[in-house]
Amino acid sequence: MAVNCQEVLRNGFRCSDREIEEFIRSLESTLHQFTADYIKRLFRDINTNLLRRFNKDFKKDANGKNREWRDMEEPLIRDLWAKVRAQMLELINDFKYIRLPKAILSDVLEESSKS
Repeated sequence: MAVNCQEVLRNGFRCSDREIEEFIRSLESTLHQFTADYIKRLFRDINTNLLRRFNKDFKKDANGKNREWRDMEEPLIRDLWAKVRAQMLELINDFKYIRLPKAILSDVLEESSKS
């Protein structure tokens, strides 16, 4: 992709080497920021969905009806909370940290230009 962009800029727009370098640097920076922002939005959605699921599992019984808290003793409520929390932690453990160094974008751009 980077090679194709360079050819278009050089041959189509008659850009200088400095202008091409600056464009590629700006493109890489924009791609990196877009990717990071996209992942942040995804994780915000995940947090919202996990909270929604926790509330559904904790506040509603197996039939989907709201629990009657007054009818439950405090130790039972604490046990239920701990059980649902453990289920959410198990889900969270499936997620991994994603690091996106800027250098990886250069590799991706180079690989895509070979195809």
